[in-house]
Amino acid sequence: MRSPAILLPLRHRDFRLLWTGQTVSRFGNFLYSVAQPFQILAIGGTPLQLGIGAAINTGTMLVFLLIGGVIVDRVPRRRIILASDLAGGCIVASSPRWD
Repeated sequence: MRSPAILLPLRHRDFRLLWTGQTVSRFGNFLYSVAQPFQILAIGGTPLQLGIGAAINTGTMLVFLLIGGVIVDRVPRRRIILASDLAGGCIVASSPRWD
């Protein structure tokens, strides 16, 4: 039985690793972006503070996307993907936990 054409790239080990890693990374980023506003509200943040947090998040993303665009033109893609996912994981893991 032949597999559908959309699954053909999954025959390549490197693509499977990339796809799996990016799926896990994006899922984690999604969960973090959903949990962060709830965490701000849970520790007693006001709607204004929630908005400031969202504005800071957007501003830093804009700055780092511009810097990242310059860097990614000069460094191999694989190294960039690994470094950015590792850095993002470290940042999320080092975030303070408020019980």
